[in-house]
Amino acid sequence: MIRGISNTWITFRKGNALTKSSQAILSTIFFDYGEMKISTSRQWWIFPVTVVPLTVVVFSIWVIWLKRRQHRDMVVAYNEGQEVQNG
Repeated sequence: MIRGISNTWITFRKGNALTKSSQAILSTIFFDYGEMKISTSRQWWIFPVTVVPLTVVVFSIWVIWLKRRQHRDMVVAYNEGQEVQNG
């Protein structure tokens, strides 16, 4: 359950943070709300090109951290089991 929540947060939070921190820039550069239609700028690609790699990097770091933590916990549990048998 916690992994699912973490995964969802990592996936969507980076785009949300980038949008909120640069809301004025994104709203004025990427979209034009004139003449009863919405048109996009030629620079619309900047947002996904920034958000997707950032999300992949953060998700990868989280997966590496999670695997190392699980390995460490298994080693500690194994060592505690050895102490009980030897004790």
